[in-house]
Amino acid sequence: MKKPIKIYGPPGTGKTFRLIRRVNAYIRTGTPYHKIGYFAFTRKAAGEARKRIGVDEKQAPYFQTLHAFCFHLLNKTEEDIIQPHHYEDLGKMLNVRVNFTDKYNEEETHFLTCNNPYFQMIQRAINKNINIRDEYDLNEHDKTNTMKKKHIF
Repeated sequence: MKKPIKIYGPPGTGKTFRLIRRVNAYIRTGTPYHKIGYFAFTRKAAGEARKRIGVDEKQAPYFQTLHAFCFHLLNKTEEDIIQPHHYEDLGKMLNVRVNFTDKYNEEETHFLTCNNPYFQMIQRAINKNINIRDEYDLNEHDKTNTMKKKHIF
């Protein structure tokens, strides 16, 4: 197995160009397209890579998003995971406003946002990889406690 190549950088720095050159090098050495993984954050980016190489989805099935790769690997479909309408229904049941936004593009990725401090606390716990009780004990959800801390200094 060949070592994975990861290229990071902001837009316009040549990431796709470098990766396409790498794919072409693998093809020249006899690696078939269906043995090459090219994972992008959006369908548009994966499609652009296939277009630049001149192959279709059947020829290069692993030129896809990270999400699609994981879905296939786990044998899941979109119906198997929670969808935006499920969050909206939960928000209505709990009387909490739930928003979906994507700061970067309007293609396919959405971030759940909510102004409820307890939902935000749950998200912080997930991001920190700690249990919710430990996050709660940090008291970051208590605005009055934060104000007291500011006045101490």
